[in-house]
Amino acid sequence: MEFDVRKKLGKEYEVEDYLYEIDIQGYTPVIAHVERYFPNGINLERIEQWIDNGYVIQVNASSLLGVHGKTVKNNAYQLLNSGFVHVIATDTHRSQGHRIPCLQEIYQLLSKKYDYQALKILMHDNPLHILQNEQVEMIQINQSFFKKIFKRR
Repeated sequence: MEFDVRKKLGKEYEVEDYLYEIDIQGYTPVIAHVERYFPNGINLERIEQWIDNGYVIQVNASSLLGVHGKTVKNNAYQLLNSGFVHVIATDTHRSQGHRIPCLQEIYQLLSKKYDYQALKILMHDNPLHILQNEQVEMIQINQSFFKKIFKRR
């Protein structure tokens, strides 16, 4: 599911009503680029409710690279560091410009801070689970001692 990033998400469960309608039809909503829907900072409680309802959270690789601005980048990292991301994917619309595939670039960047297993789940296993109509896995964010000391984004 994708919502218009130019509009506010809506108050009082407007979005949740759409998600619920998809859910009761027997589908699991995969919510695209969640980090972009919160221009004033991420609402982790709302995201946690979506996860508790069984919805899948996808973050754009380009958001983690800062392509969509500082707030979106911070939102994406807050989601990731909270363990509230199921999939890191691209928002590829064309072969040139700011919406090009950048998975290798984001993997190299994230591998400096996050462990291999979490990145494998986010970038390989969970996308495969979705394609095979299987349950996605939650991640545990574990940083090594040295990765914490030499924290980079």
